[in-house]
Amino acid sequence: MNTFFAFRIAARNLLRVHPHGTSPCFGKRPPIHVRFKSERATLVNPLRNKRIYFDQNNRQKEKTDKPREPREPWIRREYDTRASDSSWEQTPLAGPWRTISIHNTPTEAPIKEVLDLVTFGPIFLVEDSVIDGSRVVSLTFFDSDTALAFYREATNNRFIFHGRPLKFSWGQGPDPPRLNWKASRALLLIPGINRLTTGLTSYMTRFGPVDRIQVVKEDGRADRVYVNFLDVASCRRAVEHLQTQGFDVKTVADRCRAAGMARTTALEKRSRTVVLSDIPRSASVADVCDQIRGGALHEINYIPRSEVAFVYFLKHSSAASFLHHTIYRGIMVNNKRISAQFVPESPELPPFLLEHVRLGASRCLGIQGVVDPNMLREDCKQYGVERVFTSELTTTVAFTHLDEAIKASRLLPYKERYIGLKMVFLPDPCAGPFHEEVEEATALQAEIASLLIPPEVHQSPTDAAGATR
Repeated sequence: MNTFFAFRIAARNLLRVHPHGTSPCFGKRPPIHVRFKSERATLVNPLRNKRIYFDQNNRQKEKTDKPREPREPWIRREYDTRASDSSWEQTPLAGPWRTISIHNTPTEAPIKEVLDLVTFGPIFLVEDSVIDGSRVVSLTFFDSDTALAFYREATNNRFIFHGRPLKFSWGQGPDPPRLNWKASRALLLIPGINRLTTGLTSYMTRFGPVDRIQVVKEDGRADRVYVNFLDVASCRRAVEHLQTQGFDVKTVADRCRAAGMARTTALEKRSRTVVLSDIPRSASVADVCDQIRGGALHEINYIPRSEVAFVYFLKHSSAASFLHHTIYRGIMVNNKRISAQFVPESPELPPFLLEHVRLGASRCLGIQGVVDPNMLREDCKQYGVERVFTSELTTTVAFTHLDEAIKASRLLPYKERYIGLKMVFLPDPCAGPFHEEVEEATALQAEIASLLIPPEVHQSPTDAAGATR
């Protein structure tokens, strides 16, 4: 009923305003727009800038629209997340906010380890400075959307870097140029360092500060050198100079952006492979496996000369859990923090191997009885051995590949020295909890135990004797 009266009143007023025709479209004045609400109808006259209201009692009311007040100018501010955990609500949704600052960074940590935490890009500029005695690393991205995406991940997760919790803040920063395919802080040099007369690091630092230099060695092919600078301008100078010297050089994708794209693809395709880099050459495959936790392994391929290791888990969830821990908590091999990254794709496990895993197979084979560890290592060397250790009356050999462990379990019983000995598969140590989780659980258990002990037990014998007197 209210809608019917509103239409009738609106039609009557339209005829009053436009006497030259029944339709306002043919009149000399612009049409009056009709807006209907739940309780009243509204007529907007654009000429008079007034609104004519008709309430339920058909009483006509007019209200003049007030001009909008000018907005306050956008003020440059920088918000710190150290005071509040809900600082994401303060983040601007638009504008030239492209710089994220990382606070509480240890001074002894190299800049490449800091950038290993970043899986968003591309980055235009990295500034490493000391403000009020505290180290601050500022990252300026090409666009604000990427910066805010990294800020959201940084504030929603807790980064522990060399035992310190990192704090993040955002600001405006410098204005980068428009992004194009040549604007990158990373370059690829081919055929590598064969033609460089001086050290590679000292040669590249002439053009600007360097983030990371990675040399990829391949059999039968020339070495490939990936150089990541801290800013785009340094990379551009290096490319221009090396091209004049006759080097085969070109810009490539920012390593932070490449890591993020690889992680996204790996999560979509449920990859099981994680690559570890920056491993000390003095480290053995056993040292690397000591730091791998979160799930049983299918294979580990350690290449000392390239300082990388490819870790193949049996499950995608195990690989994702290990990568998450490596990025946000970090793992150390021989007192050096190593970098981890998802490999986009992994080959599917064959059905026969999945059946063996379902029946209890693992890469660790235990032999019950008196066995010489050195002799066992020599006999299993052809299968790829990670380590051999003895506990009680069982000698365990951990292989680098699950397939080789299954093959060894079938062939070793036919050797003379192992006839009559029982061989069983044992749980993979890499499937255990992370070391930090064990330490936290142990500390919590000790604290709970101390609370359950009566107060008189905590007293020393001297205090107890004095209390008796």
